Amino acid sequence: HEGRPDIARMHWLEHPARRAVERRLAADRSAVVGRRCAN
Repeated sequence: HEGRPDIARMHWLEHPARRAVERRLAADRSAVVGRRCAN
């Protein structure tokens, strides 16, 4: 993303109804893993 924020990734990491983390899979790969939170 050439130094710019990844908007789609940040959506899931900062979503108020979710708990999410980013897991590094390789030097050039990662995955966002999350779950819904109870209200």
